[in-house]
Amino acid sequence: MSFTKGFLETSPVAVGVGAYGAVLGVLAAGKGVSALQVAVMDVTIFSGSAQFIILDLWHTALSLGGLVTAILAINLRYLLVGASLQPMLASASTLRKLLLLHLVADENWAVAMVAFREGRGGPAFLFGGGVCVMAAWVAGTVAGNLFSEAVPAALLASLDVAFLAVFTVLAVGLWRGRQDALPWMTAALGSILLDPVLPGTWHVLLGGAAGALVAVFRKDETEVSR
Repeated sequence: MSFTKGFLETSPVAVGVGAYGAVLGVLAAGKGVSALQVAVMDVTIFSGSAQFIILDLWHTALSLGGLVTAILAINLRYLLVGASLQPMLASASTLRKLLLLHLVADENWAVAMVAFREGRGGPAFLFGGGVCVMAAWVAGTVAGNLFSEAVPAALLASLDVAFLAVFTVLAVGLWRGRQDALPWMTAALGSILLDPVLPGTWHVLLGGAAGALVAVFRKDETEVSR
């Protein structure tokens, strides 16, 4: 039942994931990558940012170490995502944790965290959401690859705005009130200030880490005062 709830509650967001996947599929077709190759990459890597980097460097003479470094740099935010899931996955076995973490994307993570805070979420809910997002991602990338010539350019250009709207809605769901104001402001301000001086997505990781530290510090202060 929790798996089904996770799948269904994540499905509205997964529609956007599929549309964004179509962009990757179109780009892959332009690089000469087949639909089957894209699908295998989807399932084994399952990271949109990493897959875009791989395609961007598809015909570039780059070492494996350089490619791995680039992918790690842009996905460092998942260190914080994984840490935030610790309470939800505390009772899961190591093997199950690894499977679930492989299926974690920004979208199903946000939906699962909202459900967990409301007492409805758990490992099965997260798993259902992950399967939903992966299915949408595979479907989108394969469809974009197979029908690349038929995808309107206007649709590709509008996806950034659509994703901003989706994550704004998800952020509202994660908001718990005034207690979140200072950590969120710290994370946002830190990321904005660090963006011009740091490469890749380091500004996102460090800004998020600063916000998390503020949240931990405030929690400790509250517990001491009690």
